[in-house]
Amino acid sequence: MDIENKYLAGAACVGLLSAVGLYYALGSSTETPQKNRMKMHKYTKTVESLPLRIKWAKAESGCHGLLVCGDKKNKELGLKYGSLLIKVGGQRVALDSAKSISLKLKELKDFPVDLQFLESAELEAKWTKAVEHRTKGSGFYKETNLEKALEEYDAAIELHPTCKVLYTNKGLVLLKLDQPGKALEALNVGLGLDRMFSKTHALRGWAFQELSERAEELEEKHLNICHAVTEFKTSLRLNPKDKDAAARLKKCDPLKQAYSDELEARVKAKQEEEERAEKERMERMKKIQEVQSCSF
Repeated sequence: MDIENKYLAGAACVGLLSAVGLYYALGSSTETPQKNRMKMHKYTKTVESLPLRIKWAKAESGCHGLLVCGDKKNKELGLKYGSLLIKVGGQRVALDSAKSISLKLKELKDFPVDLQFLESAELEAKWTKAVEHRTKGSGFYKETNLEKALEEYDAAIELHPTCKVLYTNKGLVLLKLDQPGKALEALNVGLGLDRMFSKTHALRGWAFQELSERAEELEEKHLNICHAVTEFKTSLRLNPKDKDAAARLKKCDPLKQAYSDELEARVKAKQEEEERAEKERMERMKKIQEVQSCSF
């Protein structure tokens, strides 16, 4: 992300949380004098079950809170991009960590529950443009115009750096462009946003698989294929229906065992060679001692 966009992202986030702080300080009572109020646009979404369909994003620049991600599915739910979740039922959550809020959402039991949001015009505008770039990128990807798709995903990431799906999209394009190393770099950023996103693990597995195939040294082949197996297993634990991850795991598992066996054989052969050399050295020393003994 360039310096200007980092500044704007931080300013939008700080501005949003400043509004939240004032909102909490003044309270929501209708008795609060209008002249002392900051104009803050809030809205409520009532959920009848766990809000699993909502796509969330962490706040930018390390701020606390959970935001409505720039994703078309959220707009279909009537949510506004960049809105900060400030209340779950009657509980204020805006200043909590994203992890803490996520746990509270998963633990909801008594429905219906009202989720209250605070809008952010700045983030909504930025993330709306990010969604447009993402849509264009997906279109180029379907047309197999991978270079243009990559450009659009990069543009989207500049505007919405906390959207995890953008990094899996970019990673997939880079894998298609035969650049597993760069794909892994993008996917590592996505992993930092959400370690429980199965697609990130699946694509990381693919990247490690490709790196293993390209490696010249057996140790490097073995290390990368071990990483690939771990990532595919993690992906399948999170999403057992991922057929591609299952197929790749089926291919990588025997390679991991084969490389392990070959490395073990090499270690054993080296050990045997060292033992043989040591035995020969001891025999030579013994003969030298016998010759010296006879000379006296």
